[in-house]
Amino acid sequence: MKISKYICFILLSAANIAVSVKCWGFLQISYVPRLLIALSLCCGFLILTDIKSKSLFVTIHIILSVAMFVGFIYAIYWRRPLGFWIVISAATVMAKYFLSEPKSRKDGIVMKMMAVTVSVTIFILTVFLGAFAVASDKQPLINGPETMWDSDSQAVFDEICIEASTDKEIVIAAYNWIINHISYDYDYYPDYQYFNVKRTLSLQSGICYDFANLFASICRSQGVPCYCINGYRRDNKNYYHTWNRVFFDGVWWNLDVTYDTAWHNKSSNLKLYGFHACENQYSPDDDYIIMKMY
Repeated sequence: MKISKYICFILLSAANIAVSVKCWGFLQISYVPRLLIALSLCCGFLILTDIKSKSLFVTIHIILSVAMFVGFIYAIYWRRPLGFWIVISAATVMAKYFLSEPKSRKDGIVMKMMAVTVSVTIFILTVFLGAFAVASDKQPLINGPETMWDSDSQAVFDEICIEASTDKEIVIAAYNWIINHISYDYDYYPDYQYFNVKRTLSLQSGICYDFANLFASICRSQGVPCYCINGYRRDNKNYYHTWNRVFFDGVWWNLDVTYDTAWHNKSSNLKLYGFHACENQYSPDDDYIIMKMY
């Protein structure tokens, strides 16, 4: 059993490292996936511990259960599959504890210190992740350059809006630039959904998530409030989509840059979606059920 726990630890760590490598681009953009990976790795370290104390045993499993819950939130509600790695890691540790029996009747001081240290670290990371999940919906317009764009991209955005003097003109400039320069990538099916402004500007293509986040980045870089909205069609729960809601002239406007770009590039006679006024930023959508706004 002693050898098996080391093998399990190595395999779980290797899996986490492999996922980190595959999602490296996203890890460079946002601190949230870094926390998810760190939490998953910390859970894996608990495999190396053998705890006999009932109070510590129960405490560890409560902390792991909370971490699993947070992982499920990110994986299902926030559509971030990386959260499942927390669930897998925590479940593996819990299974190990239930399937194995410590040989000693008393916890060693080193073993206990290791278990406590790792458990406290897991608890702290879980609190940070939970706080972000709760707070992010309340701060939809506070999305700074560190998470959305860099100084090089800022220069591109400034050039796009160089002739715009009002919020409306900025929005129109961003909208027109995207539908004329970015194309929909029908062959792109990301395993992990994230926005990389440099990739989108370089390839000049993307999916709805890229379109909406690029539009929001341009608007926010010029001081115009803008939401990205995730949702699914009312008549098809398996059809997910991302679009925008932007504020100018004292009104919130609903717009779908992806839809308009697709039909604009096809030179179709179909009427574009354009801009639709909303009562407020939280107004429901006629065609989609809104899951979250950020």
